[in-house]
Amino acid sequence: MKPDLLLDATDKEAVFSGGYAERPVWPHVEMRIERAFQFGGHVRLHVGKVGMKRSEGFTSIAFLAMDSLPGKFRLIFSPEIKSLSEKSQLREWWEPGDEPFRGMVLFGDDEWDARTVCTDVNVAKQMFKDYFDNGELTEFSFSQMRSGWDRKPRT
Repeated sequence: MKPDLLLDATDKEAVFSGGYAERPVWPHVEMRIERAFQFGGHVRLHVGKVGMKRSEGFTSIAFLAMDSLPGKFRLIFSPEIKSLSEKSQLREWWEPGDEPFRGMVLFGDDEWDARTVCTDVNVAKQMFKDYFDNGELTEFSFSQMRSGWDRKPRT
């Protein structure tokens, strides 16, 4: 059974360029990823539960988020895995492999390890498609996410 999903997405191109969509379809999610990547913005796909009554709304249990500036983005994942410690609950994407530290890059107002800022929109599409289809990340996708307490070494 497909999980209940809520899409929250905006981009910086249009005055009214986003909003929420319950039970989104994949082409709409993919279009929002492309627009956020092109113009800057954010995409958040929440897995949760829809209340029995309309007034009960949507309760988010876990999410995958893309925060984007034009041409680059960061991915953040908050899984629903009760066995993870509190320090492992919020995870960020790191480029796969053992790439050496290349320095810090400015993303918005903050500096981040360059290995956590991605410029390939297909990475975001693959991660979001995985999450959209399964309501969680597969082992391969999850292996690209690391806790802020488990960063890759700078050496």
